[in-house]
Amino acid sequence: MADLPVVLAGRLRSDRVMLRDHGPARVGPRSGRPRRHGGVLALARPDTWHQPDATTAADTIR
Repeated sequence: MADLPVVLAGRLRSDRVMLRDHGPARVGPRSGRPRRHGGVLALARPDTWHQPDATTAADTIR
């Protein structure tokens, strides 16, 4: 089965909200507790989506 093409499929609710990575540590005069979370990614609001780091595509006979 190692040579068979595999597709991983998953489902997320359309009203799901996730938090992005917090990014680099803050530097400057306003020190304090480091951030735990970054910006909000709401699946129902396309304006909160980011550009993907990588994309893939494969042509199949199906």
